[in-house]
Amino acid sequence: MNNLNLFKYYAPKYKGKDNLSFYNEGLLYFQKPAKFNDPWDCKAPQIKCPRGRKELNEIWSKLAIRKGQDFTNAKRKNNDLSRSDESQLLVEHFSKSYEALRSKIGVFSLSFIPDSELMWSHYASSHTGYMLHFQIDITQCETDSSLGDVGLLIPVIYRNKIEVWNLKDYDNNRLKYAYDLIKYKSKAWEYERELRLLNTDKWGFIKTPSNWLKSIVIGIDTDNEFRDKLNEIGNALNIPVLVSEMNKGEYKIDIPGLGINEDDGRKHYEKAIKMKVFNLH
Repeated sequence: MNNLNLFKYYAPKYKGKDNLSFYNEGLLYFQKPAKFNDPWDCKAPQIKCPRGRKELNEIWSKLAIRKGQDFTNAKRKNNDLSRSDESQLLVEHFSKSYEALRSKIGVFSLSFIPDSELMWSHYASSHTGYMLHFQIDITQCETDSSLGDVGLLIPVIYRNKIEVWNLKDYDNNRLKYAYDLIKYKSKAWEYERELRLLNTDKWGFIKTPSNWLKSIVIGIDTDNEFRDKLNEIGNALNIPVLVSEMNKGEYKIDIPGLGINEDDGRKHYEKAIKMKVFNLH
């Protein structure tokens, strides 16, 4: 599976204006995690710090090196603290560091599922919005240096328990810890079958390859005026504009012409999370 078929749901309006920045700006908006509707999302989990003197000194030493400081000076001002308080101080420091990281990254969230009733309701304003179908070439992302701003492709994995991070192992696993901030979410969101594009340096509007966009899908209850605008955009971009429909026999959404449904999306998601290309190298 070299190409990933992924979907982004949009409300018809944003701040009172037509929500068409993908076309008007020619850019996609990477959101900062602080704006996510899940308070756990991309947030540092519980951090554990050892209380042994040797381990604490090792953590202070490595922290001083990263900050370009002398270890003795970095440690001296904490000489009067108990080991318990010293451990807590380090936990607070690393928690703040992760919050600082969280404030500067940008994430563009996509789903493998095109016909989710919940996502059409939540993210496309009760089926009055639209959905974009993207096809992302994994090899292109791996080899094309011009796609640096697009960032890492990260399939989301869902689980019940929050991992505890141990500062004793932090320096051997720093990249993994940062990666895991984006990679793991609560099982409550499993229906989304999400893949994320992570920009580690910025959030906001970012340029992505124009050939990724394959079609536009209109919602069941999108009004006629907005439908006309989406059709005009499809004509201008020379891509199909499809229309979602209510299935007559089941509680599900049909999208004639798309050729991908929830079952397909689930299978593609399962394949993606097992692909080594998405692991840290």
